[in-house]
Amino acid sequence: MKVFYIIKGLPAMNDRILKIVGLLTFLAFLGCSGSSHKDQYAPEPVRPIKAMVVSTSPSKDIRTFPGIVRASRETELAFRVGGPVVEYDIHIGQKVTEGSVIARIDPRDFEVEVLQVSAELEQARANLKAMKKGARAEDIARLEAEKMAAASRMEEAQINFHRQQNLLMESATAKAQYDNARTALDTARANLEIVDQELKKARQGARIEDIEAAEAHIKSLTANLTAARNALADTTLVAPFDGYISRKYIEAHENVPEGQPVVAFLDYSNMEVKASLPETIIARRKDITDLYCTLDSFPERTIKAAIKEIGRKTDSANQSYPMTVVLDQSDATIAESGMAATVHLVLENINPTAAIFMPTVALFSDGNGNTCVWRIDQKEMRVSKTPVTVGNLRGDTIQIVSGLQTGEMVATAGARFLREGQTVRIIIDTEKEPV
Repeated sequence: MKVFYIIKGLPAMNDRILKIVGLLTFLAFLGCSGSSHKDQYAPEPVRPIKAMVVSTSPSKDIRTFPGIVRASRETELAFRVGGPVVEYDIHIGQKVTEGSVIARIDPRDFEVEVLQVSAELEQARANLKAMKKGARAEDIARLEAEKMAAASRMEEAQINFHRQQNLLMESATAKAQYDNARTALDTARANLEIVDQELKKARQGARIEDIEAAEAHIKSLTANLTAARNALADTTLVAPFDGYISRKYIEAHENVPEGQPVVAFLDYSNMEVKASLPETIIARRKDITDLYCTLDSFPERTIKAAIKEIGRKTDSANQSYPMTVVLDQSDATIAESGMAATVHLVLENINPTAAIFMPTVALFSDGNGNTCVWRIDQKEMRVSKTPVTVGNLRGDTIQIVSGLQTGEMVATAGARFLREGQTVRIIIDTEKEPV
């Protein structure tokens, strides 16, 4: 009511306000109308896309099989002797070159064993040398003198025995003295025989049997020395080839028995993929014309590969045949042991026919559930939705059974960003040519 009276009291002011409000409303209407008209007729941006020209290629049969990446050589290293570990300065993931020390056992007991066997061997060799050479001249002279002395003692004992024997017959001596004389004679005769044998042996040298026994003993000691030296060398555990430490099983200063694993060692110079093949593929083994691998973590990258071996007997766990393929090292720089991989086998088709294949990313589904592609009008450079019928997968491509003709151009990427009739600018994708 207050405003009513103010406006009523000021008729000139009221007309002026009405004119201003009307002018502002008209200008606002023009602005909105112009903006809508501008949006309606604004040119749509040209979208750059990748495309390919439809062509046919001989149909091939590609089969895929899951596998696991493994190093070409994986081994657990262990000492061949036991003892306390005095050196163990390595860490997991460390690169170790061939011949480098990984761990060492206290070698003192093994060094003593080498010295002891070496001394025994030297003594045995010296004895054999003396046996083959024979006694020295002075030893022979000494034995001759001992023989003469023994003969003299025997002669004296023999004279005494005969005297006691005669006295006993005359009952002029006791029986005990006679027995003593006889015993002395036997002892002197035995001593003479011993000295005589030693003298003959010294003059003739050792017997052949004794020499052969000494030589056999030397061979035994030589083998023992070799074993002792090998045991001493085995106190040092070295890398058998260039590789990496993947696991540690012991700690420093631990007393480890022989044969206990110390580290797990991997050779990354060649990477392999282990997979399993069904019997249907084994039967067509000769039809394999090519193969490659992909990693599940890098599915867009293909790695060349070659078959290393295919087992002739099924694995009892899954009744499949084990297969190992070797990765091309120039492509396998991203591969690590334990990664999940897929082996793609390309087999020669039994009934080869010409077929159209294109990347699976070129296909999309419309609102009615139809599988479509964006076909490109090469004159107006506009896209149109084209339903197609698809067939078998072949790697990252799929067969187009119907809906397209050779020579037509199709968008191979960015399908979900396109709209019917949209203008595009073509970037030919040479990497997606049919194979």
